[in-house]
Amino acid sequence: MTDQISQDNPSTNQQENPITAGMAMEKIKKFYGDKVDILKKAKDKLNNEITLSNTDESKANTYERRARLLERSKKNSQSSLPNLYANLEKNADTLTSSKGNIFPKSIRYKYDPNTNTHNWENMPAFSAVFNQVWPSIKILGELTPNAEKYVDGLNETKSVNPCFMSTGKHEKENDYLERKPGQADLREMEILKNGDINKDNISHCENSNCEDCIDCLPHQQELIKSVNGMFDNDSPQSNALRNLHFKNLLTILSSHSIHQNSRGNDAATCDDRSYEKCQEKHAALATSESMIAHRLHRAYEQDFHTSGGAGGGVHRDNFGIGNSKEAY
Repeated sequence: MTDQISQDNPSTNQQENPITAGMAMEKIKKFYGDKVDILKKAKDKLNNEITLSNTDESKANTYERRARLLERSKKNSQSSLPNLYANLEKNADTLTSSKGNIFPKSIRYKYDPNTNTHNWENMPAFSAVFNQVWPSIKILGELTPNAEKYVDGLNETKSVNPCFMSTGKHEKENDYLERKPGQADLREMEILKNGDINKDNISHCENSNCEDCIDCLPHQQELIKSVNGMFDNDSPQSNALRNLHFKNLLTILSSHSIHQNSRGNDAATCDDRSYEKCQEKHAALATSESMIAHRLHRAYEQDFHTSGGAGGGVHRDNFGIGNSKEAY
């Protein structure tokens, strides 16, 4: 992830073609819809394997095989990927169909090399917040997703895909929510004074329970795709599709925060002793990502209202948490 793209000037794309932009959005919507279907089919197949293994008395159906199936099922049940892809599909759908969004909304982008800032037309609030949190987002996109782990007794290493974590010492979101006054919201939490993500506090989790993460790499890949789309000035319809990438960034950061909390900090895993040694470090990263998403979200909607809809937008995700099922 770079601080600038090859073209520093605003896009010279002509007026956006609603038909072409709409076709591109439908293609993106289908891409994520297919991802949701693939994960559902894989889950159904795994459940069938587990059901059959419970009655299979053959020698091939060992205890170790059944344990592996159950472990895969546990990982899948805790994964944020189904909700991530469902919300990314929703983003593409709602931009063209609901909640007052203007489509295609042409939003031009310019990188200023003199101030090293990223700026989007009719989005001063979002641009200001993004430039403040961009170093943290950049670090998230650049962390190597895999690592080498030494295997005791075999005198060799193996490649693993560990979960990300942070050693930041800032207050955790869950602790704040427990102590905050009833009417206060996350705006009252001064977490980002000491809650940024940097090369000194982000790393791979060394807990054996986190060494085969199925969530962090896909989230990182989507994060990079989103930021590249926000910076893009070269692709056809880049201005028209830019608003989708803003929404996707909000979704990805929130989804990965929820994934981080599933390492011992949510209702399903808070009593799981296998996360005792690392749950605080996952909570630290979850909090930083949640606060970044919260600040960007507020700025995104602020720009929508102050620009009369020319910039920004309205955004809600549904991750199956809480009573509200609204998503747009």
